[in-house]
Amino acid sequence: MKTLLFFTMMLVALGLSAQEKFFKHIATAPTIAWANVSILDHPLLNGSPDAKVFISHYRDGESNNHRSGVFYFDGRWYIYQEDWEPIKVNSAYMVYIADADDAFRHDVALPMISSMLDHSIINGSSDKNPVYTHVNVANNDLCDFNLGFAYDAGFGTWNLTNLSLENIPSPSSYFITAEGADPAIIGYRHVTDSENLIDGGCTVIDHPQLNLNENAGIVFSHHYGSVDNPTGNVMVDKTFAIQYNWARGDWRICTEDFTTIPEGARFNLLFQADAIMNTNETQIENSSTAYPNPIIDKVNFSSKSIIQKISVHDFSGKIISESNPDSDKITMDLSKLRAGIYVAKIQTKEGVQTIKLIKK
Repeated sequence: MKTLLFFTMMLVALGLSAQEKFFKHIATAPTIAWANVSILDHPLLNGSPDAKVFISHYRDGESNNHRSGVFYFDGRWYIYQEDWEPIKVNSAYMVYIADADDAFRHDVALPMISSMLDHSIINGSSDKNPVYTHVNVANNDLCDFNLGFAYDAGFGTWNLTNLSLENIPSPSSYFITAEGADPAIIGYRHVTDSENLIDGGCTVIDHPQLNLNENAGIVFSHHYGSVDNPTGNVMVDKTFAIQYNWARGDWRICTEDFTTIPEGARFNLLFQADAIMNTNETQIENSSTAYPNPIIDKVNFSSKSIIQKISVHDFSGKIISESNPDSDKITMDLSKLRAGIYVAKIQTKEGVQTIKLIKK
């Protein structure tokens, strides 16, 4: 009986640990320190200088066209902007804590445009989907550049390249990971084409484990092609974000400056389908209502708590109307909207609720 109880507790602990590998971080007033950085307060990171931390921008209504990195200081991990400008309030990030056996740190000691990643985790496999995050070690150089991956079949190695074709800052360091021993972490390569590219600088990801799954955790990097066969390479020197579209139920990769992504652009994704995203933005249910719904012209919102902020989004995720009512009721005029499906996002002190709206 004791043996059964022990293994049951171990399985529960492993399950919790797996789910905690991904979480969403939002830079808000309580997390922002020194104006430039946001504190990642997480039990798997606090007091863990050897953790391997990966971040991707997560667009949650607002764009953040600043490159980002991480560093460890005084028992905490931090996100910062590579231009060292004040970090954008309410900017959001996907955070992935990789297992030690599935990640490594790569150091660039000398100036170079492209650096070879010679490591057993990714060597000899062009099918791997490596992802990187810049980690600032001991006040090394900032890396205010977009980097991308290419595979070198001749050496059987991956390269990390500055997409501006300037030298990678040196000394500088990068966390690298790919799909590995944990079956819950899935690698996937997304390629843009005429069917998945949409307006607003986005490309829709079509994967059965991601479609209609807002609880997935995803980090990604640009994979521009091949070192030894560059004919089909597509290099996109842009800052990107991952975004979930509530109305359509799909994930998409978007440029932070809303410019168009070309066809043939590749992206390496690592995701966990059942991440059940932990976040400092708590999702709540049945706290707020919208009526009438379907809507003809005006819609009334009512909440059990004070509504701090409300925003209405179209199918692309773009905010088309927003308000800060500081009241438990608000009426919004949506008469100028075309017929279709929209999403209202309602924020109270208890958390955030989304409501699907139908405009006649």
